Amino acid sequence: MTVRKRQITTNNTSYESIVPNFLQENGIVYKHHDTYEPQIPPHISIICVATAHLYLMAGILYLFCKQPLVIMMGYSLIILYITSILHWKYPMFDSWIHYIDFIMVIENAGCATYVIYTFSNFAYTILIVNISTAFFVFIVNETLYYYQVKIPKIILRNDPEFTIPDSNMNTLQLNPFQKYFSLEPTWPNTPQREYAYYRSTITHGFFVHGLTGGVAGISIAIILLLFYQ
Repeated sequence: MTVRKRQITTNNTSYESIVPNFLQENGIVYKHHDTYEPQIPPHISIICVATAHLYLMAGILYLFCKQPLVIMMGYSLIILYITSILHWKYPMFDSWIHYIDFIMVIENAGCATYVIYTFSNFAYTILIVNISTAFFVFIVNETLYYYQVKIPKIILRNDPEFTIPDSNMNTLQLNPFQKYFSLEPTWPNTPQREYAYYRSTITHGFFVHGLTGGVAGISIAIILLLFYQ
């Protein structure tokens, strides 16, 4: 496959973008592929904006409980919802909201672990199983993102003259399992990079937000409302 280069300069980051001819000939345009930031293009990260609403739903339910510690946990979840929305609207590697959101994740995990432990062994089991599963998925997902997206982003930022190998196009022929867990780098303006963005975002939305805010957060709130008021 033949490729051609074009020089781009955005977000104070300049590097060569390799644009396969077949993409240009067929009019395929991938948004936000030519910059180091954002982490995920906004039209894809909106998936996590949607799933972050699970924290709002769970937080509101906790506010109906009578125990002060549970109410405090509800307010904490609502703050996490706000920071998650602000981060995922335009996710960046280096931004104040990214770090605040990360702090709120840790604070909520610690707060929920302590508070739920004092109420119900069953609810506590639900919490630990879902948090542990979400944490494992998060680590795997971030590792895949690092190899598929972060490394090539760093390469192009540090070496504007880097020539992208054509062999990357062969990853489109992998089966779904191999494609999902591939550690091959993906490059700007290719379907592989777009797939990597969607894979990372959907995984985070459904298995991190979904398990912690949805399955654990909402189900535990219902258990507390039904049996501990």
